[in-house]
Amino acid sequence: MPSGAGHDAMSFTKLCDSAMVFIPCYRGISHNKSEFSSLLSIYDGARVIYEYLKGEI
Repeated sequence: MPSGAGHDAMSFTKLCDSAMVFIPCYRGISHNKSEFSSLLSIYDGARVIYEYLKGEI
């Protein structure tokens, strides 16, 4: 899903492939002191990364 977000991934483009996992934020607010993600959403995002790495390494 294209997002236009780059973050640290932009720094690695010449070194390796990279990806980002997005999780929902309450009311869609991000990059703001009001940003909030539930522990369940954080867990789900971490699980996606874990499952990917488990299958790749």
